[in-house]
Amino acid sequence: MAGTTLRGLAPGDHVCVLHAGPAGRSGVLEAFILPALDSGDKVLCYTARVAPAVVAESLEAADPARVRRCAAGSS
Repeated sequence: MAGTTLRGLAPGDHVCVLHAGPAGRSGVLEAFILPALDSGDKVLCYTARVAPAVVAESLEAADPARVRRCAAGSS
């Protein structure tokens, strides 16, 4: 998923991304959620079977420094 973009989306648009298994979830997190957080967007991540702590751990494992920068900029 590296390099995936969402051309043509406007502020306020919604996206549903499906994945299979932990590796797929990590790919979605890295391709969509981290860049959105980098740009200051608000992100809602709904999962049916994954605890929020697992999502946070996946983000942290993908790029710890980047997650700290995003967290430092949040209110």
